Amino acid sequence: MPTADVSSRSETWMRWVESLRWFDGNRDRLPAMARAARAKAERCTWDDYRRGVTRALRNTCDLHRRHVAHRTTERLAIIVSHPIQYYAPLYQRLARRQDLVIKVFFGWHAGQGEVEDRGFARKLKWDIDLTEGYQFELVPNVAGDPGTHHFSD
Repeated sequence: MPTADVSSRSETWMRWVESLRWFDGNRDRLPAMARAARAKAERCTWDDYRRGVTRALRNTCDLHRRHVAHRTTERLAIIVSHPIQYYAPLYQRLARRQDLVIKVFFGWHAGQGEVEDRGFARKLKWDIDLTEGYQFELVPNVAGDPGTHHFSD
């Protein structure tokens, strides 16, 4: 979305607000959706993952070529629960682009300390900095039991 286009920003913001309202109004459907998402993820293979990453990078390169032709600078906000080792190199690469300004927003933790990971059923701490090379901000997680499983009560 063009950074100077206020109507696009407000339109995007309204879509975001409507999405949040939908989630809030359909909490009873979320467990079934989560089970379906997990089942789909469990069927995925590394080849599926590779194809998805390749497609995303190809789309990013196409976007880059279009913007270089127009000499515009876009701003991109990425919202994720926490630093993920597979995504950090992508964020770093995007941050090096001249036509793009990115900022990653973490909603659980920013990877600096040890955290209890429910998926691994133990505490984890990365021995590498997963936030180096790009801008990020930790957004307070106001949930009574913060984590990747929810953001607010």
